[in-house]
Amino acid sequence: FSQSGRIQQNSGITSKINAVYFENSQTGWSVGDSGKIIKTTNGGNNWYLINSGTFKNLNSLSINSSNNAFIVGDSEIVLRSTDGGDIWNYFNIPRDNFNFTSVFFVNNDIGFIGGIPYSGEMNKIFKTSDGGNTWDSILTNPGFVSVKTIYFTNTNDGWI
Repeated sequence: FSQSGRIQQNSGITSKINAVYFENSQTGWSVGDSGKIIKTTNGGNNWYLINSGTFKNLNSLSINSSNNAFIVGDSEIVLRSTDGGDIWNYFNIPRDNFNFTSVFFVNNDIGFIGGIPYSGEMNKIFKTSDGGNTWDSILTNPGFVSVKTIYFTNTNDGWI
């Protein structure tokens, strides 16, 4: 019975959607394959396409404040918006051959990026403590091959 309130929405794109993030009940974004970013400002009733500047698959997004947001994707794609998610630009972080699959910000300062390393690379998680301006890499357990999702409940406790 809990599912009876769902209403199918038309996103206007045919690409696979990989992640959805809502800032509040009205404003949300979705990212997907072929570089698709869509945004709604009316609770999902209408979606409009935003230029990502890439055709690579986009896998995850996180907003660490109303103006600062990150999207990660295949082939080391990191996009950053500083205007609330209307314009996205490539953003460089220190990385070594990754398909990024997850980005998560705990608060306005602390965030993490993880992914799947290319063949032969050591797996790392990337961390920022200054809102995404600088990133450090943290080696993970050698047997730990890839990061699908990152989630933190606070600055110290998280899951991969």
